[in-house]
Amino acid sequence: PPDGLKLDPLLGLVPLLGMGPDFKERDVDKTIAKFKNLQGGFNDRIYKALRLFKELGRFDVYSYLNYRFTTNAMENYYGEWRAITNAPTMIWDWKILGGFQLYHSPTWLHYPKGHFYSIYHERDVSEIKRNDMMEMMLGWESHYKHYLFKKKARLVFDFQFKTEYLDYQKRQQYDYYSEDSGLKISERFQFNRKHLSEVYYQIRAFQGYNKPDHGNIHNGGLTHRFFMGRVYDLQVNYEHSVRKEQWTANRYKIDRIGGQLILLDLLPKTDVTGGYTWEWHYYQFQPVTLTQHSVDPNRLDENMKDGFFYRANLLLNYRLGEFWKLNGLYEYSRQRTSAGGYNKAFIQQTWGGGLVMYF
Repeated sequence: PPDGLKLDPLLGLVPLLGMGPDFKERDVDKTIAKFKNLQGGFNDRIYKALRLFKELGRFDVYSYLNYRFTTNAMENYYGEWRAITNAPTMIWDWKILGGFQLYHSPTWLHYPKGHFYSIYHERDVSEIKRNDMMEMMLGWESHYKHYLFKKKARLVFDFQFKTEYLDYQKRQQYDYYSEDSGLKISERFQFNRKHLSEVYYQIRAFQGYNKPDHGNIHNGGLTHRFFMGRVYDLQVNYEHSVRKEQWTANRYKIDRIGGQLILLDLLPKTDVTGGYTWEWHYYQFQPVTLTQHSVDPNRLDENMKDGFFYRANLLLNYRLGEFWKLNGLYEYSRQRTSAGGYNKAFIQQTWGGGLVMYF
């Protein structure tokens, strides 16, 4: 992945919390002059030309295509698992993410971005195919570079608008399902070279395909990264999330704690990442009349009262060249609920692999 990002098997591209380089002003004349003096073989000149183009345009492009097998297809609704099938299927998932440095100075960096993400389930069963999904996102990041305790720090304002289409009506077509817009404010700082931290708060407003299905999501958390040497890298994180449904005043809460250990060059040209996450889920239900639930009578059965979820995953990346990687992944996850849920206890295993392009 690009500097400062990592690939999560479920969530896609997520921050690795690097402070990032100190972006320097471009010297266009010098960069163009380098194109005239490329040396080496044909492949070397191609890669050098692409690097110079990236230096000149300041564009970032990241994409992957995975083919996976999962023992349990389901929908992830803002951290809550729904439409659990307990049935296996093959899955294609594809994502492309792009952005560029619109403006950069010693103090500010402005970065427009966007992504397209799609999941396609191969098994032709209506309960599984309802989870076929397309997602589009447009966003903007503004970084304010400053010093905290005489160390480099960065205050980041991250704006995103996201729309999701799902085959939830089981008609073999993508229908509008949900959208949300949000602002995440984070402070990234470090006290020495081996420790790097981020604290953040995010608020999102969401709207579902049912008009009453809307509300706000509040996320707050802390991530800390340990630089353990040339080979090892460790990151731990904690997050508290609250989804408030305006229609019923119900609240769905998630406390999440986890970590990742990254082993660089464990095998020739191969990096290995192992991760573990534990979550506590709480649902605060407010009694309402049957008339209010007549829009979607199954919604009461979907929500669970409380339970836990854990996930262990392993990811391998084999570097093919300057801009390509092969990846392989395995994941085991489990969720159990104590009472009040419908089809909420499950075990899921997923394995597969694919191709990654990063520029």
